[in-house]
Amino acid sequence: MPLESLSRFMLTITDLEPGDYEIRCEDKLIGKAEAKALAAGVNLNSLLLESGQTAPWDALAKQIWQGKSLEQIGQTRWRFEVSKK
Repeated sequence: MPLESLSRFMLTITDLEPGDYEIRCEDKLIGKAEAKALAAGVNLNSLLLESGQTAPWDALAKQIWQGKSLEQIGQTRWRFEVSKK
């Protein structure tokens, strides 16, 4: 998919205990990955597409697309959490 190949948003975490982990952004589920996959690096855009969830940044992206909230470009920070399940 173009989004996955042109917009790689990689997350790599090493030294995790074996098992499955949930990845959240702003308390919204992005997807799930195993510790081994996280150690190799996962594309958060791929996880999001596979999970079928709405991106936490969807509303902001729509506003920017409409020419609104342009001051947020390059200024927005996202809080990510990874927890074992």
